[in-house]
Amino acid sequence: MTKKEKNATETLEPVQFWGMVQPIVPVSEPLEQYVSFNHIDIRMTLQQSRCVQRVRKALYDSNCKLRNGKHVNTFADTLRYVLERIEDGLEDFERSRGGK
Repeated sequence: MTKKEKNATETLEPVQFWGMVQPIVPVSEPLEQYVSFNHIDIRMTLQQSRCVQRVRKALYDSNCKLRNGKHVNTFADTLRYVLERIEDGLEDFERSRGGK
């Protein structure tokens, strides 16, 4: 377990969640140009909605926090939390390949 993974799991209270999953997410090489945006408006399937609700409840019940110190309270916070974990994994991946 990397230091970042350990820190992420240390923020979880040991009681409230049912289990953990570790998705595999493909990423591209670094892009030459990035489009800046800060809003995503999506519609989800029933299954996606249920998934996000389960993740949000586990994060909320475990008093998880975002990097900015805010507790995960909303569905948007849930997505932010997941993206922060992906960022952590991406940084570790790039470091292991000699980048960053």
